[in-house]
Amino acid sequence: KSTLQKIVNMKIYSILFLLLMLSVFSSGQQRKSFDIFSYSAPAGFVLKEQKQRLLYEKREGNSFCQIHIWPAQQGSSDPAANFKTDWEHFAVKPYNLTEPPTTQTEKQNGWEVVTGASQAAMDGIPFIVAVSTFTQNDISWCAVSIFNDEEYAAVIDKFILGIKAD
Repeated sequence: KSTLQKIVNMKIYSILFLLLMLSVFSSGQQRKSFDIFSYSAPAGFVLKEQKQRLLYEKREGNSFCQIHIWPAQQGSSDPAANFKTDWEHFAVKPYNLTEPPTTQTEKQNGWEVVTGASQAAMDGIPFIVAVSTFTQNDISWCAVSIFNDEEYAAVIDKFILGIKAD
C-alpha cells in the first residue's frame, strides 16, 4: 500500500479508537455552539467562518488543516446514501476525484457515521480530504477535513468526535 493509503487507513482506525476514548472522557474546555451542535474549539486553530458552516483552520509553515462542520439537514434514513451525496459534493466535485474513498462505518451517540478519505491535490499541492457523514433517522450532518500533514489526524478526530448534536 502507498504511504498515503496507510495514512488514510490510520485516520479511519484512529477515529474508532477515539470514539471509545471520548465516550469515557469528557473535555474540560468551554463549550461553544453552532446550529444544533455544542463543541470545544480545537486548540491552536483560528475560527474562519460561523455563518453558513463552522470552519476552523490552522497553518504552520507548509502544513495546513481545515475542519468544516456543515449544518444539520433533512436527509435520507440511509447513512450510505447521505455519505455518497456529501462525498460527491465536498470531495469529488471540488477536487475532481475519480477513485472511490476508503470508508468506515460506526455508531456514535446514536448517530450512524460513515467516514471516507482520499488523496487529492490542488495547484500541485497534495493533501487528504476526509468526509464524515452523521445520520440519525432522516437528519444528516457532515464534517469535512482537509489536511496535508498526518499530525492533524488526531486533532481532527478529537474535535469531530467531541461534537454533540442536541
